[in-house]
Amino acid sequence: VPTEAENLVSGKAIRKRYGKPGEEIHDPAIWKECARYAALTLHNTMLFLLPDKIVIGGSLVKDGSLPVEDIELRLAELSRNPRALPEVAHGTLGESAGLHGAQAYARIVLK
Repeated sequence: VPTEAENLVSGKAIRKRYGKPGEEIHDPAIWKECARYAALTLHNTMLFLLPDKIVIGGSLVKDGSLPVEDIELRLAELSRNPRALPEVAHGTLGESAGLHGAQAYARIVLK
């Protein structure tokens, strides 16, 4: 049983589980399951980190196979207080997201 989000909801995980890339999968039930896995991961993370915003990226979100709106819907279903959910946004920085995050963090820490 996979225990890491990357092994549940990622392009690599989808290809391994279903034998083809996400862009070739058109079964809504598969994407609903992926949205649920993503929401479970985010919900568990939210419980101890309390983020104001969650940014989601990766190949499945980028190509539209796994819409952020579906993840938000599943997240609201899991939450006891959907009004307290953080904003969930589509990542726009691509491969350089980690670098931008490190720069922002350094600016805050080095003030």
